[in-house]
Amino acid sequence: MAIDLTKSRRKLPSPMLDRSAYSIFSVLKQAIGKDLTRFSIPIIWNEPLSFLQRLSECLEHSSLLDQAALADTPIERFHLLTAFIVSHLSNHLERTSKPFNPLLGETFELKNEKDAPFHFIAEQVCHHPPISAMHARGLNWILTGNIQPVIKFHGTNVAALDEGKWVLRIRKKSSISRSSSQSSFHSCTEENNEQYEEVNDQDNDYEEYTWKSPDVVVHNILFGHLWCEFQGQITLQHTQSNRRAVLTIKSHSWFASQATKASEMFKFSGYIYDGIYIFDFFKILVSDVIS
Repeated sequence: MAIDLTKSRRKLPSPMLDRSAYSIFSVLKQAIGKDLTRFSIPIIWNEPLSFLQRLSECLEHSSLLDQAALADTPIERFHLLTAFIVSHLSNHLERTSKPFNPLLGETFELKNEKDAPFHFIAEQVCHHPPISAMHARGLNWILTGNIQPVIKFHGTNVAALDEGKWVLRIRKKSSISRSSSQSSFHSCTEENNEQYEEVNDQDNDYEEYTWKSPDVVVHNILFGHLWCEFQGQITLQHTQSNRRAVLTIKSHSWFASQATKASEMFKFSGYIYDGIYIFDFFKILVSDVIS
């Protein structure tokens, strides 16, 4: 069923119900150390979105992929792709509600025809364990992924560990200059695009990058203010070479002072190949994305 959206909305027509009168302890006390995907959670803790819909939010800053395809150097492309991976993590800020589990075989399709056009489609391909698969195509890139969350309850927090994988195929700049399709965009389901498919899907015209999502931990499930954080490592690997970028997301520490945490919020460490230019470029790029 196609829905024609003529106006974007910033909030739901009805306010969220007050959760203070609801206790989730009676449900979760039997789930300590077990897989929460097999437990029913009261609907008051859900947000009115399917997980497949929420999955499409990873392309909110898809323009970074378009910029990466036109990058002049491999280092600049790595910076833009790393910023893209980090950008969609900001969608989880102060967002502790759970999306609805999709039905087996359920699909969601999103087609964006504005400044950074792309075509996104996702499907729930397995129920137990829950596995979602997605495919998205932009002007010069193809992003595929599968999400297989393993959710554990550890007393006062819930951890979601993703066993899935993301694969990005992005066109080399040299192949973009040879292509006559740069000025137009064709979705992954349009017919009569034989020439487009032949030109754009040659393996030697693409570079491939892979990575896995970090872990998500939601704190204060039973008492106090709910908040979530990401932790772990994200390794962006260029499969045709040994180049890679490693992002380390440290978990929150109660022993760190507020001043220390604030001063290190946008600190980046690693090998700087081109002096101050790269550091400033990366800092400005990431801060612009998540602001």
